[in-house]
Parts: sequence; structure tokens; C-alpha cells
Amino acid sequence: MIRLQQFISLILYISSVFSMDSYWKICDNYEPKSKIHFINITGCDNNECNFHGHQQISIYSEFTALKKCRHLTVSFTAIAFYRRYDIPGYDTNGCHSLFPKCPLFIKKTYDYKTKIEIPFIPIPVTIKIRVEAKDGTYYMIFCFVFNGSINLRHEKD
Repeated sequence: MIRLQQFISLILYISSVFSMDSYWKICDNYEPKSKIHFINITGCDNNECNFHGHQQISIYSEFTALKKCRHLTVSFTAIAFYRRYDIPGYDTNGCHSLFPKCPLFIKKTYDYKTKIEIPFIPIPVTIKIRVEAKDGTYYMIFCFVFNGSINLRHEKD
């Protein structure tokens, strides 16, 4: 009887771990060259992100490198209306936003911090934002996506 209770407890624990929602997820179909420990994004809590046009959001990620690399190139893309859009206006040199600075060494932990501006869109829309960081040879160092909605707000004066 005890074994059955332990088994049921284990199944319940495993199902709760795998059903936990988060506002970010590791990208599909990529071989990780880092282990992401933590991601924090302004406007996101629990399992959703809410943004307004022209809002500056901060993105913070802590990760441990699993591959040595000298350079880090970062890209941000948004998927909305079944199309992919590059998000403009950020520094693509990920080394500038990294602490400690580049190069990356295996098994060393790094903090990546940057800001991007959410573009103004005249209608409410649900988006997916993909954050990719590659080394000079285009190995993906880290990649994650987060879902959110852009709500109406008056355009900048």
C-alpha cells in the first residue's frame, strides 16, 4: 500500500512539474550551448506578458555557457499576424550587455541585460518574441521565446 501511495505521489509531482506554465520557453529545435537559469522580463508575471506600444522593456537572463565563444550576436524577432518581424533599435553586440564581458568560457555563469522598445501597433495584438544569441560561427548560445499581448495606448507625443 505504501508503494502505491509513493507511486501516486511521484506521478502527481511529475505532472505538476511538467504542467507548470511560464511566460518564456526554450526555443524548439536547437542544441543548447548554455543552460538558462533565470529570465526576467518587464511586464511579465507568472505565465503572461502585457505590453503597450512604445514601452521600454528590460530583459534579464542568467545562464551558464556550455561552449567557449569570443563574440555574441543577439537578435530579437516578433511573430504577429502570422509573419516574422525584426525588432529594431537595440545593440546586436551581445558582449556589450553581458557581465562578465566576452569571451564566454565553459561552465562560467553570465548575466545578460538589455532593453528593447515595444513598437506601437494601432490594434491590440498577441505576439511571440524570440531572443537568439549566437557566437561568431552561428552556434546558438541561447534561445528563448515569450508570448505577450500589446494593448492599446496613445501614441507618443
